[in-house]
Amino acid sequence: MAAWTVKAEYLQQVLPEYQDNPLIEALPDILSASDTMKLLTKRPRYSADERNLESKYRIHCLSRLLHEFYQPLPQHIDIETRISVCLRQGYLNRNPLGKQYTLMANESYEAMREKRQIRYIPGYHPNASGFTIIGVSGVGKSTAVESILSLYPQVIQHSLYHGEPLPVKQIVWLKLDCPHNGSLGELCYRFFKAVDDAIEPEEKIFDQYKKSRITIDSMLTNMQRLAQEYSLGMLVVDEVQHLSLAKGGSDAMLNFFVTLVNTIGVPVVLIGTSKAMPILQGEFRQARRSSGHGDLIWNRMKKERTWITFVESMWEYQWLRNKVPLTAKMLDAFYEETQGIIVLAVILYVLIQEDAIISERETFGAEDVGRVARQRMALVQPMLDALRKNDQKLIDKYEDITDILLEEVDRRLWSDLAKTENQKSGETRTLEKLRNDILPFFVALKYRPEEIEPYIEQIYRENKTDDTKVIMTKVFELVKKEESNEPVQAEKKSQKQETGYEAFANKGLVDGKDW
Repeated sequence: MAAWTVKAEYLQQVLPEYQDNPLIEALPDILSASDTMKLLTKRPRYSADERNLESKYRIHCLSRLLHEFYQPLPQHIDIETRISVCLRQGYLNRNPLGKQYTLMANESYEAMREKRQIRYIPGYHPNASGFTIIGVSGVGKSTAVESILSLYPQVIQHSLYHGEPLPVKQIVWLKLDCPHNGSLGELCYRFFKAVDDAIEPEEKIFDQYKKSRITIDSMLTNMQRLAQEYSLGMLVVDEVQHLSLAKGGSDAMLNFFVTLVNTIGVPVVLIGTSKAMPILQGEFRQARRSSGHGDLIWNRMKKERTWITFVESMWEYQWLRNKVPLTAKMLDAFYEETQGIIVLAVILYVLIQEDAIISERETFGAEDVGRVARQRMALVQPMLDALRKNDQKLIDKYEDITDILLEEVDRRLWSDLAKTENQKSGETRTLEKLRNDILPFFVALKYRPEEIEPYIEQIYRENKTDDTKVIMTKVFELVKKEESNEPVQAEKKSQKQETGYEAFANKGLVDGKDW
């Protein structure tokens, strides 16, 4: 999908330091808090008449809550203000009409040609400052930043400024996801790909570097050159906690971020879970200490006014025959089962309505909230228990689990009617219970749920048993055989071979008393 590209239109600036700078004047006007809330708020399509539709249609209506509902919170105003300030401050001393801009462009080119780091230019004082956003998975960090960035065009094409030629293509922002393995080379490639997607050059930058045997140091130098050449306004790097897995450590990439901030003047925003905190200590923190922006710690919502406002805004969208009122007891039940995490609250609200529609009860009570959460959100129960105990070490283990659950719910809602109605059958209920009982153990061993689910169903149908221990053992055997690319021949298994259940027990994932 092509980036949002616009032709430069220059706005008169109120603040004198922002005047006569085309990179700043071409940005949208500075927003007030009320404007930010209004622009970010999204409401799903909804009509009360839809509550009278057949169940098969109402099931599909529920997916609108996952994709079309968005309620901004106070943190959104904070982040929008930080981004607005960082962008403009970063462009202050990067005015393409100024002498220092030309000197830095020349130095950037020479550094690339000589395969070295960009050097400091005397008299060039970049004003860039970055900040970090740290929070539990599912609170809405990434979605908030993406929503705010979408208020800005990604690329602005300049041609004339007050009648004078200005052939500048300005990339306002780039957002990258840090690779799951923390690979610095892969992150560099993602940068080049993001630039390609933004400016759509005739000769792809990504292809040039992917085919060559360029070193990471050279790639970093070229990233600096591109940031300078295209007047990059802001670089956002998400899932930064993955840098801890990089083979060479995270120092090289953090040093690159520092160079962007201190040498060229590009603000860098890093987003991650609490596991990213040790990575961000030291040098990068020093680079942004004087900025005044600091770190934004985005905690889950507390059971107070913000939580009530959020649930109230969500509660308007019901597709049940009998509309359920929002009571204090219901608010407490939802908080207990989601611990103030936005994504989980929306998912639970979707699931409990789906349960009411499929069961034909067409209503639900506070007592149903816990039941549906335990049955349909089993994957996140360990995470929720960790949050209730406020055990940070346990919380860190489940950083991606909310995303997995969201994908699972989305997949189920978009299934066909026959599959939905089959959930009423005893066989499907048994399979669902087996999935809920078994999947968490494989997730703890770093397997993806979509890899394991087909095996659970296969073993259940082949063996006609709902014994969790038996099915877990056989699934474990299938997985190991698949990994070694050997055919599954159960009759040749050694009696001394460790069973799947024993493997989980030896790793401390199950308690024999529970079986």
